[in-house]
Amino acid sequence: MTSNADSSIKDHLVEISGAAFLPAKLLIKVGDSVTWINKDIVPHTATAVDGSWDTGFIGSGEERRVVFDGEKGSAYICTYHPSMTAVLEFD
Repeated sequence: MTSNADSSIKDHLVEISGAAFLPAKLLIKVGDSVTWINKDIVPHTATAVDGSWDTGFIGSGEERRVVFDGEKGSAYICTYHPSMTAVLEFD
């Protein structure tokens, strides 16, 4: 049986709450997307440390999505709050 590659593509959710990315470590595959939802009252970003991707400004109550069509930088921060860190690991 032949598997359809698209059927394995997933959209993962990362909640931004309490000045933290939840989960702080996420396992994804190339082709997956990640959606960040800001549940804090202040704006945030999710920005690769190596600069390979960036959600841009995510206001309170907003969300941003990035599709990972190739292995990109996995460690990321909030550029407004650099102590907020997380990691995407590629499977």
